[in-house]
Parts: sequence; structure tokens; C-alpha cells
Amino acid sequence: MSQSDFLIRRAQETDVASIIKLYAEGSGRTLDETRLTGYIANQPSAVALRDGQLVGFGFCVPFAPDITELGNLFVDHAYRSHGIGSRLLASIEAAAVEKFHSIVLSNSMHYTGVREKRPATSFYIKNGYSQIWTTGLTNVFAKQISSTTH
Repeated sequence: MSQSDFLIRRAQETDVASIIKLYAEGSGRTLDETRLTGYIANQPSAVALRDGQLVGFGFCVPFAPDITELGNLFVDHAYRSHGIGSRLLASIEAAAVEKFHSIVLSNSMHYTGVREKRPATSFYIKNGYSQIWTTGLTNVFAKQISSTTH
């Protein structure tokens, strides 16, 4: 599989059910449909599709007027290590730069029951994020995406 096998685009309300299903199947956790619909409508987001099937997604949640938080970035286990996560993140950042100065996120190992949960430190560092704090089980990252305030 090459990166060109995947379409990355902004998430739409019609993607919500597929996002919830993919996340539940892949992580054993749930997402709130109403909240997710609002995040997709009002915050930067992206989905990855292969042959029309949703295989990954990412969305932001409100943090501060000029900073957004990456609420979730998830790629189906079968499609990991193909650059999809980096492409989703780049798409989210491109949408976020119009309104936000920075993106913050946390990667936590406290979530129990999530299959194959692994620290994502190297992924976020590779994508230009700085680790700004850690508790040992939760790492917090930030990236400035705009050199000016909006």
C-alpha cells in the first residue's frame, strides 16, 4: 500500500457513525455522537478513506480561543505504519492554522482496555511537536502552527 491509496479530507457530519464504529471496534471505547458532531462542525478534523471505507480520523476539541486540542487521532490497526496518522495530522494542522495559534494534545497510557495502546512520543516528535510535560503515564505535547496571533 502506498500513501496514494488513501484519501485524506475534512471530516463531515455524514462520517460520524463510521468514526464511532471504527473507534469502538479498534479501541473498545466509545465517542459521544452529539459532541463529535459539534467538534467536526466547529473544529479542525480529518478522515482517511481507502476505497471509500473510513480507516482513520482525527478531530480537535475546544481548548482556548487561540489554541485547539487534538481530541483524538486514530488509525485502524490494519492500516498503521503507512503514514496515515501523519497525513491526518498535517491536514488538521492546515485547517487549524486559519484560526488557531497552537495545537496541544495529550497521549495517556491510563486508558485501560485499549488494544495495542502504545506511547506516541516518537510520532508526535517526528511531526514537530514538543513534549512539554509528563506524569510518567501521560505525555503532553504542543506545536505552534502560526507565527502570529489571530
